[in-house]
Amino acid sequence: MPGPLTAGQLAFLQTMATTYTLDLMANTTRKSGTTTDGRGHQVPAWTAVLTNVVCGMGDPAPALMQLFPGAFIGAERKVKLSFPVGSDVKRDDRVTIGGRSYRVQADIGRDSFSLLAQFIAVQTNEAVN
Repeated sequence: MPGPLTAGQLAFLQTMATTYTLDLMANTTRKSGTTTDGRGHQVPAWTAVLTNVVCGMGDPAPALMQLFPGAFIGAERKVKLSFPVGSDVKRDDRVTIGGRSYRVQADIGRDSFSLLAQFIAVQTNEAVN
């Protein structure tokens, strides 16, 4: 029976997963405090975290969504986002892919080793101007 993966083997598999499965580009932003809008109201300030990072997007499996009861309400479009392992993506980050915005809701990459960092997100708009 083969032993556990070495660090080198895992790094090789992560590189292969990133190279051959991530076919989109994304930008991410994170809430960094508040700012005042043109009317004097306090609104969230968003700071760029990742720019032009490779990513992948697909539909989350129904069985996966059952692991998060109550986390998603309504008919929001839910997507599974994948990024290279080690990417700085956290819950509540905003991800923009191809003019559409998504809000990260849950980190689903909790294995002892992962080939990709994976998250569930919900679409927050139809298009970014």
